[in-house]
Amino acid sequence: MQSIDTYLTRYHISLYSSELAIDTTIALDEDRHKDPLRQLFQTIGELDLPRNISLNLILDQAYIGYFNFHLPAVSRRKLGRILRFELGDYLIDDIDEFFYDYRFSGKRGVTTQVGIYLIRKDVVNRILQFSKSHNLEIRSILPLSNLIDLRLQEKYQPQNEIIAVADSFQSGIYIYQDGFLVTGTTQSNRKWEPMLVDRDNNDKGPYKLKDLNRRIRAVNLERDDITGLRIDESSLSLIRLDEENELSAVNNPGKNDEKVLYSTLLQPQLVRRSNRINLLKSNFFLIQEIRKHTTKIAVSGLLLILFFLVFVSSLFYENHLEKERLKDIEKAYTATIEKYLPKGTSKSNALQNLRSQVQQLKEEQALKQKFNRREYKVSSQLAALSKIRQTLPTLVLHRFYQTDQSIRIQGEIDSFTQYEKLKNNLQKIYSTKEFELKYNQKSSGESRVQFSIIIRSLN
Repeated sequence: MQSIDTYLTRYHISLYSSELAIDTTIALDEDRHKDPLRQLFQTIGELDLPRNISLNLILDQAYIGYFNFHLPAVSRRKLGRILRFELGDYLIDDIDEFFYDYRFSGKRGVTTQVGIYLIRKDVVNRILQFSKSHNLEIRSILPLSNLIDLRLQEKYQPQNEIIAVADSFQSGIYIYQDGFLVTGTTQSNRKWEPMLVDRDNNDKGPYKLKDLNRRIRAVNLERDDITGLRIDESSLSLIRLDEENELSAVNNPGKNDEKVLYSTLLQPQLVRRSNRINLLKSNFFLIQEIRKHTTKIAVSGLLLILFFLVFVSSLFYENHLEKERLKDIEKAYTATIEKYLPKGTSKSNALQNLRSQVQQLKEEQALKQKFNRREYKVSSQLAALSKIRQTLPTLVLHRFYQTDQSIRIQGEIDSFTQYEKLKNNLQKIYSTKEFELKYNQKSSGESRVQFSIIIRSLN
């Protein structure tokens, strides 16, 4: 898509495009200069331009502000949150009413220098509305001071100095500290026609050099580290340094053409530099950049569609495998019903019947195990009593009773002396809680003592 570099100040419009052979500057109408944005698009609309034109809009400090901060050395990830907080202390309006982007110097010792460019959202919205009404596309919104800074950095590698610039559109000073832009001040010139400069009244001329000199003196008083002052080479035909090392207009700058061309401070290649600040791309209108990568996006989209189709196909295949597995389970289920359940049992009741049979089998096994354990313990108790009988020959056992928790044995013995021996032998085998030995009162006075033994150690 063909593009036009559009440079706008309060008083001028400059259009440049090598593709369309456009290089012209138009002075804004004095009666309408309060709304230069509207006049900009009206002027472009009056030109005979082909369709699908995009604009690289370059704006001066009348539209784009600049702040410089010295912050503690932090990572770029944390820098965004810190900048929102810092800007909140400097701006009258809420930070959410602005689009902004920034450059930073990286960590230098314990500090980081950050330069922030910002523009009001309502200004951007007006630009986009005007462009839409004239069927134009805005590719970028670029700060003038950032483009001049890029050129000066590339040409001079400034460290701690002031660089003065001037052309037919504006004059200004750019202040650097440790190679980073601290302040970039430009002031638009109201008139750009041929001028005669009065050396004693520099403030009356379009370059307002008296004001610039006042600012330079203020910087020198406040900042001991800013020492140098130089004039940009492209501005030497208009301004110079006098004997007092202050800015002064050239005595005879020559007669300017009635048609002033694209600003000498700007170079077309700067507009397309990857490291320039684009307040539109970084904050608002990403679709403009996306269009430049249509082919890559189309390939990526095709790959995404193919991936989606493969994913859907795998889902269908897994669903088919799951259906086949369910069929196998159904066959095994039917075979189990036919094998273990009565004929005629429905599938709906089969599971419940199987559960009942399983539960019944579990209960039968539990009872069998319990019976086996009890039978073993009873045998053990009887064996123990048999050993006692070997030491007590007169011991006779008559009856045997068994419950789930105990056994009861009735018998008789020759005398109470033998009865006490029986009791002592039982105490050697059982604790007092595990057995109970009683004699029958009716046997008192008889030759043999009748008794009963209850053993509770079956559990």
